[in-house]
Amino acid sequence: MDRLTVDTTQRGFRDVFFSHGWRVAFSNTDGLGNTKDTVHKMERHMETEEAFVLLQGTVHLVTAGTEDFPQELTSLQLEPNSVYIIRRGEWHVAVFEEESSVLIIENEAESYSISFTLTPEMRRTINTLC
Repeated sequence: MDRLTVDTTQRGFRDVFFSHGWRVAFSNTDGLGNTKDTVHKMERHMETEEAFVLLQGTVHLVTAGTEDFPQELTSLQLEPNSVYIIRRGEWHVAVFEEESSVLIIENEAESYSISFTLTPEMRRTINTLC
């Protein structure tokens, strides 16, 4: 058995482990766009699902349907000991509070993703939801 230790003092997204086209990644507050005050884009992956597991703190998954452009924004606060699946083609963004972190499990095919820059109204909505 191998054991990997994640340095949780580093900020942002980083890969932890790869195997047969899948990866485990770690993400926490990075100060560049993943808090409710700085969030600026959503994305969707067109070829694969993505899973989130809360490790620490408070993280909301904001989703907005599967249409060509994000639709109504909804938010779900992640709970420990649960796996949250974002379906292929679903608009989403993880919104972090300080000192929060998640594990992300995804297929490397997620690299084919589409980003959408949030409008000021959408940013206000996310700020209210989270």
